[in-house]
Amino acid sequence: MSGGTLSHERIMGNSFALFRSHLRGTCETFASDMQIKVPSAPPYRYADGSVVCGKVEVERFNGNDLLVNPLLIFEVLSPSTEAYDRGRQVHLLQVNTELSGVPAHRPTPGAHHPLREAS
Repeated sequence: MSGGTLSHERIMGNSFALFRSHLRGTCETFASDMQIKVPSAPPYRYADGSVVCGKVEVERFNGNDLLVNPLLIFEVLSPSTEAYDRGRQVHLLQVNTELSGVPAHRPTPGAHHPLREAS
């Protein structure tokens, strides 16, 4: 998301640095400008970041590349977006992971989402 807070930018910068240093040569990290194809909510969604291991696959849509095979999709939660990111957004993006053959986490209705959170 453009126009984020200083804290959000620091968390994203640190996240990208860690992902890139640990996944160098095997995976590629993408920032929030990369559109992610989501068949359940066409044509695409944005996330704060994503990771692809192996060959990066994209589909063209209106002159843009849509990422179709992310292995990891991540969001930095903020008070203003947390409800959406934990609800509809996480459901839509988890459905997308089925395209790459990676099992998706399925939240239990009415239960707290057991997502891993950075502290």
